[in-house]
Amino acid sequence: MPMAVLREMATTLGLKNVQTYIQSGNMVFDSPWNTIVTCNTLENAIAKTFGFQVPVLMLNALKIQNIVDAFPMQMDWKEKSYYTLFYQTPTQEAATAMLAVDYPGEHIKLASNCLYFYSEHGYGKAKLNNTLIERKLEVQTTTRNYRTLMRLIAMAG
Repeated sequence: MPMAVLREMATTLGLKNVQTYIQSGNMVFDSPWNTIVTCNTLENAIAKTFGFQVPVLMLNALKIQNIVDAFPMQMDWKEKSYYTLFYQTPTQEAATAMLAVDYPGEHIKLASNCLYFYSEHGYGKAKLNNTLIERKLEVQTTTRNYRTLMRLIAMAG
């Protein structure tokens, strides 16, 4: 989806100070509504504007910063890790199944709202991916790297 069209759509809906980050679908804005209303409004508008359904996950800068600050692995991995954010909280059974996944050189830690993932071989060569994480955890997810999360925090100012 073109980011200029996404920004225009969001502004037309009544969102303020709309900014997008690269060609990622990441958007920073001020909303007059609560999280549920904002997400539903955006999901409906995206479907109407672009012709496909996309789930919307809305986190404020403090929540994103808390996720980054809670990084539970070696600190020298932090900036090279991936953060898989959850739309819903996984069940304990699903979390147990996820933690049983073991690929050489790939490291994960689970929190209630995020799976932290580091691959010694880089994300592009990793066997663990967003599709597998969603299947194991039985929740919708979206994955971002450290640099993207930090840029979104900075944009939210």
